[in-house]
Amino acid sequence: MELLHMASVVFALVTATVAGAYAVLAWRLFRASPVGTVMLLLAVAMFGSVCYHSSQLVLGEGPVSALIEAGLNTVLFALVLVAVRTDTKLRQLAEGEPRR
Repeated sequence: MELLHMASVVFALVTATVAGAYAVLAWRLFRASPVGTVMLLLAVAMFGSVCYHSSQLVLGEGPVSALIEAGLNTVLFALVLVAVRTDTKLRQLAEGEPRR
């Protein structure tokens, strides 16, 4: 593997670690609010995305990368569902409707 590829993998892992740590700290700040749930899922999705792309660079195509991709797609789908549900709850609270 070329030096540039290895450097990009290291850079991606360091960047993802810092972004993940920031997301977890933000989640701890907003834990009691609906935004906290979305932030936690976003941190998990960022971690999964970096792991997937790093494995693509190192391993190439294969069954392991297909499994990681399927897991990442599942997490991203869950993130979208939770974001939509959170938006619905926030709109209901803003309009004064009772919680369900």
